[in-house]
Amino acid sequence: MRRILSCLRSATATLPQASRGRNETALGRHILPPLRNVTCQRASSSFSSLFAVEERPHGERSLGATSSSAGNSSDAFLTSIPLTILSKEMENSKRQVYSTGNFRCSPRKLNQLAQLIRGKTVEEALVQLQFSHRGPARRVAHALYNARAAAIHNLGANPEELFVKEAFVGKGLVYKMLDIKGRARMGIQTRPTSHLKFVLLSHPTANKPTHFDRLVKYMKRRKLDMPLDRKPSAAAPPPWKRTNPPKTQVTIG
Repeated sequence: MRRILSCLRSATATLPQASRGRNETALGRHILPPLRNVTCQRASSSFSSLFAVEERPHGERSLGATSSSAGNSSDAFLTSIPLTILSKEMENSKRQVYSTGNFRCSPRKLNQLAQLIRGKTVEEALVQLQFSHRGPARRVAHALYNARAAAIHNLGANPEELFVKEAFVGKGLVYKMLDIKGRARMGIQTRPTSHLKFVLLSHPTANKPTHFDRLVKYMKRRKLDMPLDRKPSAAAPPPWKRTNPPKTQVTIG
């Protein structure tokens, strides 16, 4: 638009002074009004394209469409999700992860306690930790006791249905100390730290496998072989306990 006006002004500037006034009025009458109409038509067409939603076919979607159907689309998306995913999300919402925090203990020793309580109920895990001779067993039992109390208070879980689904060990900082030796020598001692994290979940006791179910599963995996001779096999003594049989003396007479 600016370029067209500048061209018109340059054209009128080249005309003589006598005819400049008449030509300016003629240019204003015949040229400028159509240009103004063009700009108005463009503006009206741009606005009409924003609001012309009903004129479009149902398959297309305009850029200026409002978000009134956002709620309906979200409801349709939720109903299209399978029920298994929703149940899994509900299960993850009840998943509680607890940690003992870093303390001075080797990850190898702490992993043995993690294997001891993994897959057991909270009551069984506390009993196993009570009779364990490992040093950090008392600290792990204290953390497990606090985790059970938190699950009962926060989630309203049944203490008889809580079990340790996961138990894993992570490494912490490793502290270094001087190890003074003789003859003006020294070494470096390493004191590792680690932490134990465990996940508590609640499941109904009806779905918990009984001792008979575990026995049936074990017998299915076990290879059945029946020896022909039902006599118990005598255990062979070790080599250092083996003695030669006594020699029989034969008397001739």
